[in-house]
Amino acid sequence: MRDDKLCTKRNIQPSEELQDLWRTYDDLASRDPDLQLSAAIHFRKLLAQEYNTPIQTMIDLGIVPRLIQLLKFSSSPDIQREVAWALTNIASGTHQQTLLILEQGALSIFIQRLASTSEQAVKSQIVWAIGNIAGDSVQFRDLALEAGAMEPLLSYTRTCIIQSLHSDLAGAAWTISNLCRGRPSPDFTITSKTIPILATLLQTQEETLVDTCWAISYLSDGDDVAIKTLIDAGIVNAIVHLMNHPTGVIPMICTRTAGNMMSG
Repeated sequence: MRDDKLCTKRNIQPSEELQDLWRTYDDLASRDPDLQLSAAIHFRKLLAQEYNTPIQTMIDLGIVPRLIQLLKFSSSPDIQREVAWALTNIASGTHQQTLLILEQGALSIFIQRLASTSEQAVKSQIVWAIGNIAGDSVQFRDLALEAGAMEPLLSYTRTCIIQSLHSDLAGAAWTISNLCRGRPSPDFTITSKTIPILATLLQTQEETLVDTCWAISYLSDGDDVAIKTLIDAGIVNAIVHLMNHPTGVIPMICTRTAGNMMSG
Protein backbone atom coordinates (compact mmCIF):
# COMPACT_ATOMS: atom_id res chain seq x y z
CA MET A 1 0.00 0.00 0.00
CA ARG A 2 2.67 2.46 1.02
CA ASP A 3 4.86 1.35 -1.92
CA ASP A 4 2.01 2.19 -4.29
CA LYS A 5 1.45 5.56 -2.62
CA LEU A 6 5.09 6.56 -2.96
CA CYS A 7 5.24 5.32 -6.52
CA THR A 8 2.17 7.37 -7.41
CA LYS A 9 3.85 10.50 -6.09
CA ARG A 10 7.10 9.81 -7.90
CA ASN A 11 5.50 8.29 -11.02
CA ILE A 12 7.70 5.20 -10.81
CA GLN A 13 7.13 1.47 -10.49
CA PRO A 14 7.86 -0.53 -7.33
CA SER A 15 11.43 -1.76 -7.40
CA GLU A 16 14.00 -3.53 -5.30
CA GLU A 17 15.55 -0.14 -4.58
CA LEU A 18 12.22 1.12 -3.27
CA GLN A 19 11.79 -1.95 -1.12
CA ASP A 20 15.24 -1.30 0.33
CA LEU A 21 14.22 2.25 1.18
CA TRP A 22 11.17 1.01 3.04
CA ARG A 23 13.23 -1.51 4.98
CA THR A 24 15.62 1.27 5.92
CA TYR A 25 12.68 3.44 6.95
CA ASP A 26 11.44 0.62 9.18
CA ASP A 27 14.88 0.53 10.81
CA LEU A 28 14.71 4.28 11.37
CA ALA A 29 11.29 3.87 12.98
CA SER A 30 12.40 1.01 15.21
CA ARG A 31 13.32 1.26 18.88
CA ASP A 32 16.74 -0.30 18.34
CA PRO A 33 19.42 2.45 18.51
CA ASP A 34 21.80 0.44 16.33
CA LEU A 35 19.18 0.09 13.59
CA GLN A 36 18.24 3.77 13.97
CA LEU A 37 21.86 4.85 13.55
CA SER A 38 22.48 2.60 10.54
CA ALA A 39 19.31 3.90 8.86
CA ALA A 40 20.13 7.53 9.65
CA ILE A 41 23.60 7.14 8.13
CA HIS A 42 22.12 5.54 5.01
CA PHE A 43 19.59 8.34 4.50
CA ARG A 44 22.18 11.01 5.25
CA LYS A 45 24.48 9.60 2.58
CA LEU A 46 21.66 9.49 0.04
CA LEU A 47 20.82 13.12 0.82
CA ALA A 48 24.48 14.13 0.47
CA GLN A 49 24.72 13.08 -3.19
CA GLU A 50 26.16 15.88 -5.26
CA TYR A 51 23.84 15.31 -8.21
CA ASN A 52 20.17 14.32 -8.35
CA THR A 53 19.87 14.48 -4.58
CA PRO A 54 16.68 12.53 -3.73
CA ILE A 55 15.27 15.10 -1.30
CA GLN A 56 11.69 14.80 -2.55
CA THR A 57 11.90 11.01 -2.56
CA MET A 58 12.94 11.09 1.09
CA ILE A 59 10.12 13.50 1.89
CA ASP A 60 7.61 11.28 0.10
CA LEU A 61 8.97 8.33 2.04
CA GLY A 62 7.94 10.13 5.21
CA ILE A 63 11.28 10.27 7.00
CA VAL A 64 11.15 13.95 8.02
CA PRO A 65 8.89 13.56 11.10
CA ARG A 66 10.95 10.60 12.28
CA LEU A 67 14.25 12.45 11.82
CA ILE A 68 12.92 15.36 13.86
CA GLN A 69 11.61 13.01 16.53
CA LEU A 70 14.99 11.32 16.85
CA LEU A 71 16.79 14.67 17.04
CA LYS A 72 14.50 15.67 19.89
CA PHE A 73 14.37 12.46 21.90
CA SER A 74 17.37 10.27 21.08
CA SER A 75 20.08 10.23 23.75
CA SER A 76 22.71 9.04 21.27
CA PRO A 77 25.03 11.83 20.03
CA ASP A 78 25.79 9.75 16.93
CA ILE A 79 22.12 9.47 16.02
CA GLN A 80 21.57 13.15 16.76
CA ARG A 81 24.46 14.08 14.47
CA GLU A 82 23.30 11.89 11.60
CA VAL A 83 19.65 12.99 11.69
CA ALA A 84 20.68 16.64 12.03
CA TRP A 85 22.95 16.16 9.00
CA ALA A 86 20.13 14.58 7.00
CA LEU A 87 17.75 17.41 7.93
CA THR A 88 20.44 19.95 7.00
CA ASN A 89 20.57 18.45 3.51
CA ILE A 90 16.78 18.54 3.20
CA ALA A 91 16.84 22.19 4.28
CA SER A 92 19.20 22.89 1.37
CA GLY A 93 16.49 21.99 -1.12
CA THR A 94 13.73 24.07 -2.65
CA HIS A 95 11.69 26.65 -0.76
CA GLN A 96 8.80 24.19 -0.47
CA GLN A 97 11.07 21.44 0.85
CA THR A 98 12.53 23.76 3.46
CA LEU A 99 9.04 24.93 4.36
CA LEU A 100 8.00 21.34 4.97
CA ILE A 101 10.60 20.76 7.68
CA LEU A 102 9.59 24.05 9.29
CA GLU A 103 5.96 22.98 9.29
CA GLN A 104 7.05 19.78 11.01
CA GLY A 105 8.57 21.82 13.85
CA ALA A 106 12.25 21.33 13.02
CA LEU A 107 13.35 24.90 13.74
CA SER A 108 12.42 24.92 17.41
CA ILE A 109 14.06 21.49 17.88
CA PHE A 110 17.24 22.72 16.18
CA ILE A 111 17.42 25.70 18.51
CA GLN A 112 16.63 23.68 21.63
CA ARG A 113 19.26 21.08 20.79
CA LEU A 114 21.85 23.72 19.89
CA ALA A 115 21.31 25.35 23.28
CA SER A 116 21.27 22.13 25.30
CA THR A 117 23.71 19.62 23.84
CA SER A 118 27.39 19.52 24.75
CA GLU A 119 28.26 17.56 21.61
CA GLN A 120 30.23 19.75 19.22
CA ALA A 121 29.55 17.56 16.19
CA VAL A 122 25.79 17.78 16.76
CA LYS A 123 25.94 21.54 17.23
CA SER A 124 27.99 21.95 14.07
CA GLN A 125 25.36 20.19 11.94
CA ILE A 126 22.53 22.17 13.53
CA VAL A 127 24.31 25.45 12.80
CA TRP A 128 24.51 24.51 9.11
CA ALA A 129 20.81 23.59 9.18
CA ILE A 130 19.83 26.96 10.66
CA GLY A 131 22.01 28.65 8.05
CA ASN A 132 20.22 26.80 5.26
CA ILE A 133 16.85 27.83 6.65
CA ALA A 134 17.83 31.49 7.13
CA GLY A 135 19.43 31.62 3.69
CA ASP A 136 16.27 30.42 1.93
CA SER A 137 14.29 33.65 2.29
CA VAL A 138 13.75 36.77 4.38
CA GLN A 139 10.63 35.11 5.75
CA PHE A 140 12.55 32.09 7.04
CA ARG A 141 15.40 34.31 8.27
CA ASP A 142 12.95 36.22 10.42
CA LEU A 143 11.36 33.02 11.68
CA ALA A 144 14.79 31.81 12.84
CA LEU A 145 15.53 35.12 14.59
CA GLU A 146 12.10 35.28 16.22
CA ALA A 147 12.48 31.68 17.40
CA GLY A 148 15.65 32.63 19.28
CA ALA A 149 18.36 31.15 17.07
CA MET A 150 20.85 33.97 17.62
CA GLU A 151 21.73 33.49 21.28
CA PRO A 152 22.73 29.80 21.14
CA LEU A 153 24.48 30.45 17.80
CA LEU A 154 26.62 33.19 19.32
CA SER A 155 27.38 31.02 22.36
CA TYR A 156 28.48 28.24 20.00
CA THR A 157 30.62 30.70 18.03
CA ARG A 158 32.35 31.93 21.19
CA THR A 159 33.22 28.36 22.08
CA CYS A 160 34.63 27.77 18.60
CA ILE A 161 36.78 30.90 18.93
CA ILE A 162 38.10 29.91 22.37
CA GLN A 163 38.89 26.37 21.22
CA SER A 164 40.23 27.47 17.80
CA LEU A 165 37.76 25.23 15.96
CA HIS A 166 38.36 26.85 12.59
CA SER A 167 36.26 24.53 10.42
CA ASP A 168 33.28 24.96 12.75
CA LEU A 169 33.82 28.72 12.80
CA ALA A 170 33.35 28.77 9.04
CA GLY A 171 29.86 27.37 9.43
CA ALA A 172 29.08 29.76 12.26
CA ALA A 173 30.20 32.81 10.27
CA TRP A 174 28.16 31.69 7.26
CA THR A 175 25.03 31.22 9.36
CA ILE A 176 25.49 34.58 11.10
CA SER A 177 25.81 36.25 7.69
CA ASN A 178 22.58 34.59 6.51
CA LEU A 179 20.78 35.84 9.62
CA CYS A 180 22.00 39.39 8.87
CA ARG A 181 21.30 39.32 5.12
CA GLY A 182 18.31 40.50 3.10
CA ARG A 183 15.80 43.29 2.71
CA PRO A 184 13.95 44.44 4.61
CA SER A 185 16.83 44.32 7.08
CA PRO A 186 16.41 42.02 10.07
CA ASP A 187 15.70 43.32 13.57
CA PHE A 188 18.87 45.21 14.53
CA THR A 189 18.20 44.74 18.24
CA ILE A 190 18.94 41.05 17.54
CA THR A 191 21.62 41.24 14.84
CA SER A 192 23.58 43.95 16.71
CA LYS A 193 24.53 41.21 19.20
CA THR A 194 26.75 39.71 16.50
CA ILE A 195 29.02 42.76 16.26
CA PRO A 196 31.52 41.97 19.07
CA ILE A 197 31.97 38.45 17.71
CA LEU A 198 32.26 39.69 14.13
CA ALA A 199 34.98 42.11 15.27
CA THR A 200 36.87 39.12 16.66
CA LEU A 201 36.27 37.00 13.57
CA LEU A 202 37.91 39.70 11.43
CA GLN A 203 41.19 38.34 12.82
CA THR A 204 40.54 34.74 11.76
CA GLN A 205 41.20 32.54 8.75
CA GLU A 206 40.30 33.58 5.22
CA GLU A 207 37.47 31.05 4.85
CA THR A 208 35.76 32.55 7.88
CA LEU A 209 36.80 36.06 6.92
CA VAL A 210 34.72 36.22 3.74
CA ASP A 211 31.42 35.48 5.49
CA THR A 212 32.40 37.73 8.39
CA CYS A 213 32.95 40.61 5.99
CA TRP A 214 29.63 39.89 4.30
CA ALA A 215 27.81 39.93 7.65
CA ILE A 216 29.35 43.31 8.53
CA SER A 217 28.48 44.61 5.08
CA TYR A 218 24.84 43.58 5.53
CA LEU A 219 24.74 45.29 8.95
CA SER A 220 26.30 48.45 7.51
CA ASP A 221 23.48 48.66 4.99
CA GLY A 222 21.18 49.93 7.71
CA ASP A 223 20.24 53.14 9.47
CA ASP A 224 22.43 55.57 11.38
CA VAL A 225 22.10 53.54 14.57
CA ALA A 226 23.53 50.46 12.88
CA ILE A 227 26.42 52.38 11.37
CA LYS A 228 27.24 54.14 14.66
CA THR A 229 27.20 50.80 16.46
CA LEU A 230 29.70 49.37 13.99
CA ILE A 231 31.93 52.45 14.29
CA ASP A 232 31.81 52.34 18.10
CA ALA A 233 32.86 48.68 17.98
CA GLY A 234 36.11 49.71 16.29
CA ILE A 235 35.41 47.83 13.08
CA VAL A 236 36.17 50.67 10.67
CA ASN A 237 39.97 50.44 10.87
CA ALA A 238 39.87 46.70 10.25
CA ILE A 239 37.58 47.17 7.25
CA VAL A 240 39.87 49.84 5.77
CA HIS A 241 42.88 47.57 6.30
CA LEU A 242 41.13 44.65 4.60
CA MET A 243 40.46 46.75 1.51
CA ASN A 244 44.07 45.84 0.61
CA HIS A 245 43.62 42.13 1.28
CA PRO A 246 45.13 39.91 -1.47
CA THR A 247 41.92 37.89 -1.90
CA GLY A 248 39.82 39.65 -4.55
CA VAL A 249 36.38 39.26 -2.99
CA ILE A 250 37.36 40.63 0.44
CA PRO A 251 38.44 44.09 -0.80
CA MET A 252 35.24 44.28 -2.81
CA ILE A 253 33.06 43.50 0.21
CA CYS A 254 35.00 45.91 2.44
CA THR A 255 34.79 48.70 -0.15
CA ARG A 256 31.03 48.18 -0.24
CA THR A 257 30.91 48.34 3.57
CA ALA A 258 32.98 51.54 3.68
CA GLY A 259 30.66 53.09 1.13
CA ASN A 260 27.64 52.18 3.23
CA MET A 261 29.20 53.80 6.29
CA MET A 262 30.15 57.00 4.50
CA SER A 263 26.70 57.40 2.97
CA GLY A 264 24.89 56.68 6.27
